[in-house]
Amino acid sequence: MDSTYSYGNKFTVLYDTLSRTTISGQLAYQKLEKLKIYGKGEYFAMVLGEKSLLGIDPILNLRFQELMI
Repeated sequence: MDSTYSYGNKFTVLYDTLSRTTISGQLAYQKLEKLKIYGKGEYFAMVLGEKSLLGIDPILNLRFQELMI
């Protein structure tokens, strides 16, 4: 027997469709052996079904890194 009871809290599971397209690119630059620059970008295009609840995924993601030796 279940002795746990919570008044007024009910949860339902919603199923929906999601179509996601990802476009990504990377770029690297090196000047002699002392400077290296790296960049990466990702763009996400999402189309939701009937239940238009947006998740936590970012639409645009950019990263840059610089190394000086």
